[in-house]
Amino acid sequence: MTGINSLESLVYLLLISLLLSYFVIEQLLYTYRHKTFDCVIHVNGTRGKTGIVRLIHAGLSYAGKVAISKTTGTNARIIHFDSNETSVRRWSRPSILEQIRFLTKAFLEKAKIVIVECMAIDPKYQFASEIQIVRSNIGIISNVRNDHLEVMGPSLVDVQKAFANAIPKNGRLVLHRGEFNPIWEKACLDRNTSIHFVEDNTLEFVSDRIISQFRYLEHKENIAMALQVCEMIGVSKEVSIQGMMAMKPYPGALELLRIQFFGKDFFFLNALAANDPESSRKIWTSYKQKLSEYGIFQLLFHCREDRMNRSIQLAQEIAKWEGFSTIFLTGEGTQVAIEALKRYPKMGMQVFNLEGYPPEQVFESILANSPLRFVLVGIGNIGGEGLEIVKLFKNRSSH
Repeated sequence: MTGINSLESLVYLLLISLLLSYFVIEQLLYTYRHKTFDCVIHVNGTRGKTGIVRLIHAGLSYAGKVAISKTTGTNARIIHFDSNETSVRRWSRPSILEQIRFLTKAFLEKAKIVIVECMAIDPKYQFASEIQIVRSNIGIISNVRNDHLEVMGPSLVDVQKAFANAIPKNGRLVLHRGEFNPIWEKACLDRNTSIHFVEDNTLEFVSDRIISQFRYLEHKENIAMALQVCEMIGVSKEVSIQGMMAMKPYPGALELLRIQFFGKDFFFLNALAANDPESSRKIWTSYKQKLSEYGIFQLLFHCREDRMNRSIQLAQEIAKWEGFSTIFLTGEGTQVAIEALKRYPKMGMQVFNLEGYPPEQVFESILANSPLRFVLVGIGNIGGEGLEIVKLFKNRSSH
């Protein structure tokens, strides 16, 4: 019996040794692959991450840099050095471990520059994603907004601390001067990382003339941040902006579409991806003024059942807005938004609950309950059926 127990113990030790050896070898291989990259860029922040990843990729690719990028979210994509795209295959719920598979793919494709959108929300996963997996040379924090507070909050200071976890070691951090705070300054000092603000002359370079040449509506701050990073890698603003302006709109991009259908002539402003109150308010304020000559304003408010807190926050936000006559609620869990809206009644405002309607019926219901000429502003969340609704509107537009 003693001999059998000794043999079992030996087998267990052997298996454990083999397993440990496997992990050590995998770690050594991963470190080797990572060292073949000239630069790894990790894009973090509340809003604009996907757009910034795509802008940087477009600018570097136009200059002939061999870059590969990965975006996350509803429609996670890998953008190859020739700008062709493939979907990220997921067999289960999203996990930061897919960043390891992506970096391995980048190595196999002989990429020299890797651009990764941060997919972690939980502060501890932010740390693991950057320090243990991505190990970036350049970290980016686009902005801090009131979003995902149930995980990162409850306050904006807590969100700042969460993003601090993903600041690189011995690298460079890029951010807008107005977002700077002592928490990130201390984190950079602890990790021997230098801080680089988006320069005023870069913001000035992104003129109204340049913005008008984009094929979709992009925020000036995002373009300037991407230009700054391209310059840090050795590509001038004048060169990289050419690639950025030629970039095709991506799912979730802020777009203004003109649609003429069934005798109706209207504009659809797709702001569904700006799903926090502050970002939605900024877009509404800006385009309410720009499009004021085009007639009556209406809202398409898309809800998600797994984002009910966000629906309540947005309902409370739009209750403060002036200048729209109608709200069309779509998606799932719309009753939560309706109850929130009831607390802030507006004289003459109509609310149509289109929960569960397929995109074609949403489109027809909006047309049936709208004047001949109007502006429809899409807000809420692009997840779920939101993306399909946007696609249908886009297919019926004149672009």
